[in-house]
Amino acid sequence: MLALGVYMTEFKDYSFYSLHKSIGAILLIFVILRIYWRFRNKFFEPITNQSVLLTRCAHSIQFLLITMTLVMPVSGIAMSYFSGNGLKVFDVEILARNIDDFGKKLPIDGSLASLFHEVHHYGGYIFIALILIHIFAAIRHIYRKENFVQRILGKNIEIK
Repeated sequence: MLALGVYMTEFKDYSFYSLHKSIGAILLIFVILRIYWRFRNKFFEPITNQSVLLTRCAHSIQFLLITMTLVMPVSGIAMSYFSGNGLKVFDVEILARNIDDFGKKLPIDGSLASLFHEVHHYGGYIFIALILIHIFAAIRHIYRKENFVQRILGKNIEIK
């Protein structure tokens, strides 16, 4: 989704716009379920003895990643709605377009549409940065030979 959004933005090719919106709307359902699960379960204890600062950074990044999984589809849907485009999910109308008597699209609230556009646009780049930080942290765990993957998969491992 992020790659598709960046592609459309950078190359001004909006031919995938409907697909992007449809997948984003469907992902919102899974995001809500994931957030529910995340807050029903606690964060893992640190895998090794690490500083309090590093642990807080890790938890902050995880929290921001979860937050961005919600912010991106919500801001995209809000942008589409307030700009008057409505929302179709694979050609099934979920939110109707706002059109005048002549078939011209009318924004519901141009200021809010613009705000949510900015949130969605820059949020995508922030989300990418957070994902890269998360990947580098995973590589660090691998380099340190910490069995984090087994722990993510629910296996009990000894914390050093």
